[in-house]
Amino acid sequence: MKKFDIIVISIVFLFAAFLYFMYFSSFGRPDNLTVEVYYRNMVIYSIDIDEDTDVTVEITADDYLLTVKIGDLTKTYDITSDKHLINTIHITKPLVEMTQANCKNQYCMHMKLRPNYPSPIVCTNGIMVRYVTKEIIIEV
Repeated sequence: MKKFDIIVISIVFLFAAFLYFMYFSSFGRPDNLTVEVYYRNMVIYSIDIDEDTDVTVEITADDYLLTVKIGDLTKTYDITSDKHLINTIHITKPLVEMTQANCKNQYCMHMKLRPNYPSPIVCTNGIMVRYVTKEIIIEV
């Protein structure tokens, strides 16, 4: 290889590494993030994230009734499924995680939602958690 080829390959590699770093860093991410919790494409809970956010959302369903409990507040929704489900989501500023789920494969328990890697948490129970901003939905 010629010296010029090595220089061009090095420059392209460094440029690609820079773009990769910028994509996964929090540079350019909005500060006004909202976490939305969905059950089968229906928003069942939404909260704006700030430094003091520390919320646990307990979701249960039984006999065509979905119950969402946040602290002392309880909301109920009529649903079309009689499937028994249990999901617990812990929401803080740096991390959103599913702490309990009664789904078959438990993959959602290993998913974490962070501002610098905003891939949504999806559970086979029909629960989905994702970051949303006022302008766009952040998804990968």
